[in-house]
Amino acid sequence: MINYQKPTGSWISYFSTLAKKYGGINLAQGIPGFNPPPLLRQILSDIAFENVHQYPPGKGNFKLVEQLIKKYLRKGFSFTEQNILILQGATEAINLVFFLFMKWFRNDAWSVATIDPPYEAYVKLPEKYGKQVFLLPIENRKVNLEFLKNCIRKNKVRLFFLASPGNPWGVVLDEKNVRDIVKICEKEECHVFFDAVYEDVYLDKPPYVPYDLLNPFLWIASSFSKKFSITGWRIGYLVHDSTWDDEISSLHDYIGLCASGPMQEALARFLHTEDAREYENWLIKELRKNYRLVVKELEKCGFSFETTDGGYFLWGKVPQAFNDGWDFATQLFDKFKVALVPGEYFSKKAKSYVRINFARPHSELEEGLWKIQLLLQQIS
Repeated sequence: MINYQKPTGSWISYFSTLAKKYGGINLAQGIPGFNPPPLLRQILSDIAFENVHQYPPGKGNFKLVEQLIKKYLRKGFSFTEQNILILQGATEAINLVFFLFMKWFRNDAWSVATIDPPYEAYVKLPEKYGKQVFLLPIENRKVNLEFLKNCIRKNKVRLFFLASPGNPWGVVLDEKNVRDIVKICEKEECHVFFDAVYEDVYLDKPPYVPYDLLNPFLWIASSFSKKFSITGWRIGYLVHDSTWDDEISSLHDYIGLCASGPMQEALARFLHTEDAREYENWLIKELRKNYRLVVKELEKCGFSFETTDGGYFLWGKVPQAFNDGWDFATQLFDKFKVALVPGEYFSKKAKSYVRINFARPHSELEEGLWKIQLLLQQIS
């Protein structure tokens, strides 16, 4: 019998570790259940015998940066190497920008804001350094602009974390709302950290990411992890205004130094191939099928879900038989070894919610859904 106690650290890691330690189905952590593209794996295998095993340039593999510049040029954005920094995942980007703020405003009282429900790092990292975090509700799938403006002014908010698609709730904000947020924050001298790790992982249409509004008050993080199923490679990047190039690169020298050389080289060679586009298209189709499956089967059992537009996760309210995400998650794992994350971890308002990763193999999802149904049958 496992002694379940609400952890002081990450609940995502807690439930994911349970699945890894005791076996079972891991729908807790954002780990894709798909293999990376075959050609990408073959390239990585081939370069293992080449001279790619020492430190790469701190700012990133030159060929990989060039591939990103070409990608954004095709979309109409004229970036240079001074706008792009290759990092150890988007998580390092969050830390870099936050630590930069700790330096800039070390003698000032300032705070952080984000949307509710937020991704764990947007809240937990600032709290560990004594910074208050204010949560803004999403109303009708939008951020209330007046509420945002008042929050910034009243609480001296200097950093606003924003994700679209979001996590744990995969909502996509419309273009006008995002543009207005960026413009208001620039005017109020509040920096926006826009988390775009799921920009290529959408269920309907591509989300708007404000690359066209890049300015000294806007930072955009993206990643290769989710769209190519390589979360363990830890390769992400930060797009920023060129005025911060020296300072953010220098800080990266002492925090991350560089991302993996072999992984960067493999991605640099892979990105220009047609296989890259084909895999992205295949992944979107798989996620759409999985999303429909989970919603269909769990709504039969009394779940209700907020509509997901992109990303890996379903954000759902548990049936009334439980009405408590922690109780549901612990009983589900205890009896059937299926792991997911209680919504209470993300927001105090979400005690009756859970987050479910549906980026898993179809057969695994079917088994997990069957076991969830069994649990609910035992309770009813």
